[in-house]
Amino acid sequence: MLNVLRKGLLTQSPVDMIYLSKKNSISERTLTVYEISGEEVKGYCPLRRSVRTFKIDHILSVYPSMVPSKRNSYLLETFPFSFLKK
Repeated sequence: MLNVLRKGLLTQSPVDMIYLSKKNSISERTLTVYEISGEEVKGYCPLRRSVRTFKIDHILSVYPSMVPSKRNSYLLETFPFSFLKK
């Protein structure tokens, strides 16, 4: 789980996670990770449109997001993929 969060932090690629709140409600969140420190991860949550802090031990599952970030979208649009065509 931490490897996915670290990769998201390094590449600034969003991750999707299943999160258990203090009130025991489960939600699915997309997060662009800004910081991992101790037992918490901080990042931008588009659902709440703000920077949020999540307890790592409340994250039930985390995986690379299928929604591309603006940065990755730009790279996909500008990078020449002609070498893939044969």
